[in-house]
Amino acid sequence: MKKRFTLLFIIPAILACNLLSSQPTQIAFFTPVPDEFLAPEDLPPGQGLDSPIDASFVQNTLDLVNTALLFDHVTALSDINSRHVNSPGIHTAADLIAERFSDVGGGWQVSFQEFPYSYNGVNTTQRNILATLPGQSDQIVLVGAHYDSRTTDIRDATSPAPGANDNGTGVAALLEIARLLTNQTPQYTIVLVAFSAEEINAGGATAYLADAQSRGLSFQAVLVLDTLGNPTVEQGASELRVFADPDPNHPGRQLAQWLPSVAELYVPEMQILVQPTIDRPGFYSDHVPFSAAGFPAVRLIEALENRDVNHTGNDIPNRLDAQYMHRATRIALAATILLAFDLSE
Repeated sequence: MKKRFTLLFIIPAILACNLLSSQPTQIAFFTPVPDEFLAPEDLPPGQGLDSPIDASFVQNTLDLVNTALLFDHVTALSDINSRHVNSPGIHTAADLIAERFSDVGGGWQVSFQEFPYSYNGVNTTQRNILATLPGQSDQIVLVGAHYDSRTTDIRDATSPAPGANDNGTGVAALLEIARLLTNQTPQYTIVLVAFSAEEINAGGATAYLADAQSRGLSFQAVLVLDTLGNPTVEQGASELRVFADPDPNHPGRQLAQWLPSVAELYVPEMQILVQPTIDRPGFYSDHVPFSAAGFPAVRLIEALENRDVNHTGNDIPNRLDAQYMHRATRIALAATILLAFDLSE
């Protein structure tokens, strides 16, 4: 966690000279405009230990987050009837995500992690999709989002479960982070993981963590992106929650307490609300196994959940808040850059 403690002191210094010039934008209800976006070869040049990033690099990269691309990813996933672990759609979705990671190109290494899974009497082979950007250190900054979906009846593998908000939005953010960092060389290795089986006991994250620990891997930070679409629209439109282990000495709690300063500096239109628990009562996400293992792990989630939409056939793209997902993605991207790259003083 040394990196984060350093950042806490550096951020105020950057704030004095940051290049935030954009004004808060008005919330729009699903009105993404297909604006221009840069091809990988046109993105900012590589950065690494010999070329530390600065405030302008972070801000310039955040300015390239593309709302239309985010919604394209969400729509492609939600067009699959169901991504339940026992449905054919889970395999279709895995192939789609792997293809889109591969399309980014650059330094990303795309792979599958297969693991056996059994639910409701059905034995399957599930796949986590990994995109790895090697760094100067084997220490990992992991950004994860689950891609499976479900209906209200968790056993139902056939009814429509488009999962646009939960969690097409998180996967879309992963893909956009990959696109915008494709030509970079981080200090810490970045691993983006689309997890399967989150809806059933965080199965994909648990399988990934067990394999990582068996190989002696360690995590500098774990950011889990889960449900970032704000279907309530105006309510909670400027707030994002972060959950972490409640122990003040746990590195996850320290990571959570650092994140509001990232939003204040780079995405001032969005306030991060640090929550006192590891998750909502009776709920969980993929950060929980990492946190239990002692790693700094947090979950980012919209401020207000629409329980009448999530886990139903109504969780579709045109219920989402375009600006909200854009801002949440910018926060996740900023945190990833600050945690994984060398920061100039």
